[in-house]
Amino acid sequence: MKLKQASIILDEIELNYVQPTCDKITKGLSSEIFKDAYVESNTPPKTREFFASAITPEGISKHYNTLIDHDMTIYSLKGTMGLDTKDILAKIAANAYELGLDTEIYYCPFRPKDIDMLIIPLLNTAVIGSSPLCDNNASIVECNSRKIIDIEIPSHKISAKLESEFNYLIERAI
Repeated sequence: MKLKQASIILDEIELNYVQPTCDKITKGLSSEIFKDAYVESNTPPKTREFFASAITPEGISKHYNTLIDHDMTIYSLKGTMGLDTKDILAKIAANAYELGLDTEIYYCPFRPKDIDMLIIPLLNTAVIGSSPLCDNNASIVECNSRKIIDIEIPSHKISAKLESEFNYLIERAI
């Protein structure tokens, strides 16, 4: 019940505070990631889907750092509670598929249709968005990659009351 209430608050935040996804950022990021990508294959690319985090009775369990190699290039999207990074991640996943690249997609446990992270193994690249539940970007600090590229997503400031209420409901659900 508490997760459902938190979902309603997140919907309100998304409707009232989050700007539409910036196409300029998506295009720039895609051109950077896929600049030398070309795969010639007779088979369609594989898209594997996972969860790298979970809501458990012990709290939020995160495993992003176990999925990232120390030599990967990591694009770290920093936005408002994941609401303004999910569309960017979805478009990058679609671009990878169109280019014939196998992709690993990691979904948000709170909103299973929203992508939290992508890994494109052939390019040795990960793209990590922010999440309503936790700071995924804090998880990648542990991997000691020298190739972390931070990208700030411009968005409106969320009402502190709504953000506090969302966090309270998540804590109560746990």
